[in-house]
Amino acid sequence: MTVVEGTNQMVTVADLEGMVSEILAGRGKWGRVPELWDGKAAERIVMVLEEIAHNSNESATLEVYTPPED
Repeated sequence: MTVVEGTNQMVTVADLEGMVSEILAGRGKWGRVPELWDGKAAERIVMVLEEIAHNSNESATLEVYTPPED
């Protein structure tokens, strides 16, 4: 997501020095803030989970993983 819409860019080690020079010269990649990248993902997730819980006829249980003892 951040490579396609944002300012991140994948480069090879061989191209790295040249790309850094381009960025420092003000010619780096321009991007935009991706849709829904507003810091409110947790609120949207909670809304979906509440809707699922409300519409569910079964009780939800949370299983916590406990690693085996050595």
